[in-house]
Amino acid sequence: MKAIFETALVDGAPVLPPFESDDGYQLYFHDAGGILHGGYSMIGEPEDGKVRVQVEASAETIARMKADPRFEWIEDVEE
Repeated sequence: MKAIFETALVDGAPVLPPFESDDGYQLYFHDAGGILHGGYSMIGEPEDGKVRVQVEASAETIARMKADPRFEWIEDVEE
């Protein structure tokens, strides 16, 4: 699943969940075939210490990001 969020930019990197974590709130995930997916790409130029990112993560992680006040959900990306 993919979605666009606005988040803070700290030391040149967007604030995002880690690629892997013990609690599952992470960007990396395996699909039904066991293939590893996930990550992000920055969209446009940072402005006022914030940047937009397109995130690819599991549906659970995207839902948790939407509920997390650190991230402003912009839109889901249809594939």
